[in-house]
Amino acid sequence: MINNIPLIILAAGKSSRMGHPKGLTPINNSSIIKEQINSFRTAGGKDVHIVLGHHIEEYTEHLKNFDVSFIINKHYKRGQFSSVKMAVDNLGNQHENLLIAPVDLLPLNLSLIHISEPTRLVPI
Repeated sequence: MINNIPLIILAAGKSSRMGHPKGLTPINNSSIIKEQINSFRTAGGKDVHIVLGHHIEEYTEHLKNFDVSFIINKHYKRGQFSSVKMAVDNLGNQHENLLIAPVDLLPLNLSLIHISEPTRLVPI
């Protein structure tokens, strides 16, 4: 079921307290964002869209060999919800469901998620 639901990763912020883009933080000889993408695809997911704002060049270079698309949020300084809105505006009409995750969420364990109704993801 997860294969029909695109993953939206919110990665538009400055990460000012971290001093570097959060998603590029090393983990398991990889990075948080690559681990998120890989765990989503391992669970059967296909489409991955990443909302970017402040660190566009760093993320696009880091993910150049990954089959992902980028959504640029020019208004990322308005907060994380502006990135959610940007993703929904860009993809909402194409899909009934969207799985939205912040970039600093450690890799998703999608085996804990199932579809309980056509328009809701519910943790077990």
